[in-house]
Amino acid sequence: MEDRTRRMLQQLIRRIPTQMLKTSLSRWGRLDAEQWRSLDFTQRKVVWTESLLALCEESGLGVKHITELEMIYDARSVELTHFKEQFKAHLAELNRHVSVKIKKHTDEEVWIRIAWGDSFSRPNHLKPTYVVCYLQTPYVFVNNLTSVQKPLLSQALILATRYSSIKDANLSGRKLTGIRDLLMKQFRQLETKLKDNTNKIMTEREQPFRCVVTFASTNILESLRDSAMTGIASTPVTPLLSSITQKGRNHFVISDKGPGRLPQTPHPTK
Repeated sequence: MEDRTRRMLQQLIRRIPTQMLKTSLSRWGRLDAEQWRSLDFTQRKVVWTESLLALCEESGLGVKHITELEMIYDARSVELTHFKEQFKAHLAELNRHVSVKIKKHTDEEVWIRIAWGDSFSRPNHLKPTYVVCYLQTPYVFVNNLTSVQKPLLSQALILATRYSSIKDANLSGRKLTGIRDLLMKQFRQLETKLKDNTNKIMTEREQPFRCVVTFASTNILESLRDSAMTGIASTPVTPLLSSITQKGRNHFVISDKGPGRLPQTPHPTK
């Protein structure tokens, strides 16, 4: 790789934020699987930048290929700019008394803060609506939205993203990442180690035993289902739990209607 080409690539890498660079490199497709795995993005950018430059030089990449990467990055920046302009314009047409702030949180997440007002009052910044958009996916997450504001926000999002409609997934919770992973089906396998009282791992035990399993996960339902799939639990998980993720809900009600029992008030379980 010529010095001029190396400097050109070095300047481009420095200009692109880390999260956006990872996505742009993935779409670029000029690194094979082994080269991609060799990059440690948990290190400081200045460290793995040298590794990236070496890989590009090893692959014999030139100005043409670097221009491709730059165009991918610029296209993503234009896409975000277009969304900001369109969303603000369409929402202002529906309600002129709003204050909108849009900020890119990560490469995939766009956070929107909306303070609503009306013809008789200014935008109320004490009770804003928060919206998180993933522009590369058809999913939007909303917090603190009234029934009056909902159709206005929905129409502005549809026009800005160029989708034909918007549908409520009926999911709720306190942790955004948990709801996001549930909806997008992004799950990680749990690491499970069963130990006895002497702190020895019980790998060769022939007799069944009773135990209490504690799940530390953003998605308890997937943890329960994986218990049966991985053989941790000898009996299948009840369909009541295993089918929750396909029902578009993350809450359900259990009531005991067995014979000989007094009727009880159902209690919601999350």
